[in-house]
Amino acid sequence: MNECKCVECDVVFEIKVVVETLADSTELTYFKCPECDKKYTAFIKNNVVFELEKERDTWKNRIQNPHFKKKAKKEVDRIQGNIAEIMKQLKREYT
Repeated sequence: MNECKCVECDVVFEIKVVVETLADSTELTYFKCPECDKKYTAFIKNNVVFELEKERDTWKNRIQNPHFKKKAKKEVDRIQGNIAEIMKQLKREYT
Protein backbone atom coordinates (compact mmCIF):
# COMPACT_ATOMS: atom_id res chain seq x y z
CA MET A 1 0.00 0.00 0.00
CA ASN A 2 1.37 3.42 -0.98
CA GLU A 3 0.37 6.22 1.32
CA CYS A 4 0.97 9.94 1.22
CA LYS A 5 0.42 12.83 3.59
CA CYS A 6 -1.15 15.85 1.97
CA VAL A 7 0.89 19.03 2.34
CA GLU A 8 -2.29 21.12 2.29
CA CYS A 9 -4.58 19.41 4.80
CA ASP A 10 -2.29 16.85 6.56
CA VAL A 11 -4.58 13.91 5.72
CA VAL A 12 -2.81 10.60 5.16
CA PHE A 13 -4.30 8.76 2.22
CA GLU A 14 -3.70 5.85 -0.11
CA ILE A 15 -2.32 6.90 -3.49
CA LYS A 16 -4.62 6.10 -6.40
CA VAL A 17 -2.77 6.87 -9.61
CA VAL A 18 -4.71 8.46 -12.47
CA VAL A 19 -3.40 8.58 -16.05
CA GLU A 20 -5.03 11.25 -18.18
CA THR A 21 -4.44 11.71 -21.90
CA LEU A 22 -3.95 15.34 -22.88
CA ALA A 23 -3.35 17.00 -26.25
CA ASP A 24 -1.12 15.24 -28.78
CA SER A 25 -1.13 11.92 -26.87
CA THR A 26 0.63 13.50 -23.90
CA GLU A 27 -0.01 11.49 -20.73
CA LEU A 28 -0.34 13.13 -17.33
CA THR A 29 0.07 10.79 -14.36
CA TYR A 30 -1.07 12.14 -11.01
CA PHE A 31 -2.93 11.45 -7.77
CA LYS A 32 -5.20 13.62 -5.63
CA CYS A 33 -5.88 14.09 -1.96
CA PRO A 34 -9.39 12.74 -1.35
CA GLU A 35 -9.98 15.35 1.34
CA CYS A 36 -8.98 18.66 -0.28
CA ASP A 37 -8.45 17.60 -3.93
CA LYS A 38 -4.83 18.83 -4.04
CA LYS A 39 -3.35 17.37 -7.21
CA TYR A 40 0.14 15.83 -7.16
CA THR A 41 1.70 15.42 -10.59
CA ALA A 42 3.91 12.34 -10.76
CA PHE A 43 5.09 12.80 -14.34
CA ILE A 44 4.10 13.86 -17.83
CA LYS A 45 5.16 11.99 -20.97
CA ASN A 46 4.73 12.71 -24.66
CA ASN A 47 5.62 10.69 -27.76
CA VAL A 48 9.22 11.92 -27.66
CA VAL A 49 9.61 10.63 -24.08
CA PHE A 50 8.05 7.28 -25.00
CA GLU A 51 10.52 6.86 -27.88
CA LEU A 52 13.48 7.88 -25.71
CA GLU A 53 12.41 5.35 -23.08
CA LYS A 54 12.44 2.60 -25.72
CA GLU A 55 15.91 3.68 -26.84
CA ARG A 56 17.12 3.82 -23.21
CA ASP A 57 15.78 0.31 -22.56
CA THR A 58 17.62 -1.00 -25.62
CA TRP A 59 20.87 0.42 -24.27
CA LYS A 60 20.14 -0.95 -20.79
CA ASN A 61 19.92 -4.43 -22.28
CA ARG A 62 23.36 -3.94 -23.86
CA ILE A 63 25.00 -3.17 -20.50
CA GLN A 64 25.29 -6.92 -19.86
CA ASN A 65 27.48 -7.30 -22.95
CA PRO A 66 31.12 -6.55 -22.02
CA HIS A 67 31.77 -5.08 -25.50
CA PHE A 68 29.06 -2.43 -25.06
CA LYS A 69 29.07 -1.93 -21.28
CA LYS A 70 30.92 1.41 -21.10
CA LYS A 71 29.17 2.97 -24.10
CA ALA A 72 25.79 1.59 -22.99
CA LYS A 73 26.07 3.15 -19.53
CA LYS A 74 27.02 6.47 -21.11
CA GLU A 75 24.07 6.32 -23.52
CA VAL A 76 21.60 5.37 -20.77
CA ASP A 77 22.74 8.37 -18.71
CA ARG A 78 22.55 10.71 -21.71
CA ILE A 79 19.08 9.53 -22.71
CA GLN A 80 17.83 9.65 -19.12
CA GLY A 81 19.05 13.26 -18.90
CA ASN A 82 17.13 14.12 -22.07
CA ILE A 83 14.00 12.45 -20.71
CA ALA A 84 14.27 14.39 -17.45
CA GLU A 85 14.62 17.72 -19.30
CA ILE A 86 11.65 17.06 -21.56
CA MET A 87 9.50 15.96 -18.63
CA LYS A 88 10.43 19.12 -16.70
CA GLN A 89 9.43 21.23 -19.70
CA LEU A 90 6.15 19.33 -20.06
CA LYS A 91 5.40 19.81 -16.37
CA ARG A 92 5.88 23.58 -16.71
CA GLU A 93 3.69 23.59 -19.82
CA TYR A 94 0.80 21.48 -18.53
CA THR A 95 0.64 22.16 -14.79
